[in-house]
Amino acid sequence: MNARLLLGLIALALAACSTVDVELCGAENVPHRSNVGFTFTGLPTDTFHRPDTMCVLALRPTDVIKYAFEVPAKGGNRGHVVAPDWAKAPDTLGVDTLRMRGGTYETLAFSYHRDQITHNADTFYNNVSVPLDSLRIAYRTYSLAELTALYAATGPTGEGTRHDLTSIWIERNTYSSFVESPLRAIHLGRSNFSIGYDNRAVQHTIATTPATQTITIAYRIARKVEGVAITKIASEITGVGAAFYPATGQVDVSSTYKMLFRPTEATMQRIANTEDPLVPIMVESQIHVPGLLRSHSPAVLTGAGILSVYIYATTVEPLTPEMEAAGLQPQMRNRVFRAIINLHNSLGQHPSLRFDPATGIYSQATRNLRIEISSPLEITRERVLESREYGLDNWVDATVIDTYI
Repeated sequence: MNARLLLGLIALALAACSTVDVELCGAENVPHRSNVGFTFTGLPTDTFHRPDTMCVLALRPTDVIKYAFEVPAKGGNRGHVVAPDWAKAPDTLGVDTLRMRGGTYETLAFSYHRDQITHNADTFYNNVSVPLDSLRIAYRTYSLAELTALYAATGPTGEGTRHDLTSIWIERNTYSSFVESPLRAIHLGRSNFSIGYDNRAVQHTIATTPATQTITIAYRIARKVEGVAITKIASEITGVGAAFYPATGQVDVSSTYKMLFRPTEATMQRIANTEDPLVPIMVESQIHVPGLLRSHSPAVLTGAGILSVYIYATTVEPLTPEMEAAGLQPQMRNRVFRAIINLHNSLGQHPSLRFDPATGIYSQATRNLRIEISSPLEITRERVLESREYGLDNWVDATVIDTYI
């Protein structure tokens, strides 16, 4: 055989093997294509974290075919055939009956919170050799000014308003930008299923589990004197790995970010219902993130792994006998106590991420993590009392902002 002809045939064969065979919506009478419906289990039940939409990626490894669908989280056999144009807005995508060719498929489905995340599913879809494990999801990031504008536009979320949360925050740890708060948890499901070549409809159930970490941050506030009434608390955690590979658990910490958050409603109720002002109060907050990076050193108060807490309180100064005799009224102040703590030891004992020195990769150490800070956050009417216990993370007094009433 002519050498040039042989090389041409080899090149033609290689080109055929590298083609991603995708048909998005062909005619109803095309053979070997079946109507497919999806059902999802394990999704959260609360309205905030439950997604409206699931993104389903499907791969037939033999004679490669790839599909990408956006399907209502409630399930069904109709949805958006989104690939290859991922840039289209949802209202410009046609709603189609989902149809797939026969064969055995690997599928990966994830919560598609379009307003909070971006992804690289187009890379999987448009490249024959890219596996499902390559899926990378990243939460969107913002400057404090952008976050304030976003919160003002989206209205109330949870206790108070999100706009209120950013408007009262004074940015001090400026090493990075912010992720939105609260973040919606992402659920992921992987499974295999087969479609026959007889054009019969197929219903496939995908069981999902959380792909993001649920982290509870807990500490005690101890008021050392009477006359301190706590009205609200705002916090910032740094070191949030905003991008991750949910199929493998790998977290991208080449850049980390900050998140503002509030305590749980149960915490604020405890504060309101505590009659004895000197009884320590357990403060708990819960966040959903891909992971938290630990600070590189216990001695720093900037960068990743730092928790800042603003305590808004009204203080009442006691009257001296002379002031009482003069008929004076107690002096009241609105105060903001700012405390900072490096969570180096806490995250060392209860890590969010594990590091593999052989690969240089960070991955999630657990799906559920409780960080309970041993040192109490102690305050008087004037300031935060700094702690100095060896081997523990210690609170540092940052600033006290006064407003006389």
